[in-house]
Amino acid sequence: MTHARMEKSKLRFSRNLALALAGIALSALLILLSARPKPSPPRFDADEAYSAIQTLTGPEFEGRMTGAPGNQKAMAFVAAKFREMGLRPFANTGDYFQSFQAYVPELLSVPTLEVLKEGRVVKHYVQYADFRETFRGYSRPGEVVGKGVICHSPYPLPNAMESIVLYDNLDHDKLDESALIKLGAKGLLLKAEEKSVVVRSVSTDYQVLDTRAGLVKFAVTGFVMGELERFIASGCTIRMKSDFTMKWVPTANVAGFLPAADGRVDDVEVISCHLDHLGLKVGGGYFPGALDNASGTGVMLSLARAISANRSRLAKAFVFVAFNAEEEYLGGSWHLVVAPPLVPQKVEVLNFDMVGSKDPVPLKLDSAILSPREDFQNPIVADSEEKIKDVAERMGLSIQIDRKSKDGADHIPFACRLIPAITFIHFAEGDYHTVHDTITTIDKNRLAEVGRLALGYLAESAFRRPLEWLLTLLCVIAATALLGALIAEIFLRRSRRGAGGSGRLPRRRAPRGSRSLCLMTRILA
Repeated sequence: MTHARMEKSKLRFSRNLALALAGIALSALLILLSARPKPSPPRFDADEAYSAIQTLTGPEFEGRMTGAPGNQKAMAFVAAKFREMGLRPFANTGDYFQSFQAYVPELLSVPTLEVLKEGRVVKHYVQYADFRETFRGYSRPGEVVGKGVICHSPYPLPNAMESIVLYDNLDHDKLDESALIKLGAKGLLLKAEEKSVVVRSVSTDYQVLDTRAGLVKFAVTGFVMGELERFIASGCTIRMKSDFTMKWVPTANVAGFLPAADGRVDDVEVISCHLDHLGLKVGGGYFPGALDNASGTGVMLSLARAISANRSRLAKAFVFVAFNAEEEYLGGSWHLVVAPPLVPQKVEVLNFDMVGSKDPVPLKLDSAILSPREDFQNPIVADSEEKIKDVAERMGLSIQIDRKSKDGADHIPFACRLIPAITFIHFAEGDYHTVHDTITTIDKNRLAEVGRLALGYLAESAFRRPLEWLLTLLCVIAATALLGALIAEIFLRRSRRGAGGSGRLPRRRAPRGSRSLCLMTRILA
């Protein structure tokens, strides 16, 4: 056999062998894909989450007001849990605490809201039942007595000289409080949207640090607002007294970290909640804050437990964080956004706030579109939302989506940086921000549903699938074999063209005598 034929034979053999190998790899790949079991999510321990809620709502934590001793105990509790799970510290200081300074209020005495007739008290309203102080916007401490001026719309503003303005409108964001101050208003009563008067119903989008100039400001229930309007019509005056101070306090976020199974940290899933609440009640007692937000903290800790137990399966890195100063101005989440210990290429945030309510309220996925650079038809959270909805449908859960949640939750700072961030929430008005927000507000089964939903989503988006390494290997083998077969075929065709010029094998040359005989035969013919 000539050298050329031997080379062609080797090329044919190599091509056929590569095709056979690719066929075997593809067949094995198809068999594995059809027979491979679906990945089961890690187990969510609702009992652990519930136990954490019970602990954090205990009297020793004193309502977990940012900067207070009870809050510091709660921080230590979360850090101990992270340490027990084997999470790495996620702070530039090498521990679990990402320190910052928070600006928080301190109520010094019980505020007063009364109706006066000829200097005599004809109606005394009860804090936390009829009205509530607010430290937001242009609030200031002080005492004011004056006639009431009713305002139903922010346009035009009333002549409020030396008066108390009753803003009978739920759209607080459009009210220009600085303009009221210029018109001489001394007090402001805002109608609350909730069944009970709560802090978040009033001016949560900004905070003025100078309390020397401003308004004595309360939130009142809708019923009280109507009653005050009737008192005003009969010639009564209103007395308001607010006694508080604002102060800077040292605090910290509590954060733990797990890298991906292969050590990568370029793609990060943030599992977050807020740890703080309203603290001690003036006159005795405290605000337990079970639903808001010991519930989210319990879910975050149980998720951290389940995920850390499966760290060998992680396809991305995880950060678990309990924010502080959320109740004041989302201080902790803003601090993490502007001063992160790690700046990965890709981030997604799942935040848990007020989850597991026993009230028949829907589970919502809150997010916000805050930038014109974002596609309003297909925002950055849309893909995650759809995947979570698919998991929820398989679980038989109904969820609602709200992309207009622009205040009051820790997804906001991330949304401002175009980072996909979703808050899971059962927003229940009844005992929210009251002393009645105890462990009795929590339904363990609904708590478990939220945890299982989150883990079901993460099992598909952040965990490696079973036998993924083998599937990847088979794909590489099949692709390499097909490429080898293609290269062998190219060389084979080139050798044929080089030999015959037409892609066919060259004809064997006949002996000289045979060629003469053929030529004579053609001539005679």
